[in-house]
Amino acid sequence: MKRLFLILVALNFLGIAACNNADRPPKDILSKEKMINILLDMHLAESHVNTLGINRDSARFIFQNFEKEIYEKHQVEESTYLDSYTYYLSQVKDFDEIYGAVVDSLSLKDKLINLE
Repeated sequence: MKRLFLILVALNFLGIAACNNADRPPKDILSKEKMINILLDMHLAESHVNTLGINRDSARFIFQNFEKEIYEKHQVEESTYLDSYTYYLSQVKDFDEIYGAVVDSLSLKDKLINLE
């Protein structure tokens, strides 16, 4: 009985430690600001490719080249971006905040273009 109690106490402490660490992003996760900037560039590139009026395979090829340029521009590895995207997807509040900023930025760019 004493052994079972010690096991339960140990599991409880491990659970608390895991919950405390769950609030912190993993070490290599990009900041929200960096994610916003990358996602903004990704959506602009996607929009540009969509306006080209080319077939799907060609569009995918061109977009992949844009992606590489975006990663280079922001000095980010694709794997780091994908890991960060996956992490923020699991953090609903953060993901909503990131995409809210992206949508706001895209809307502002659209308004500025339409003013010209």
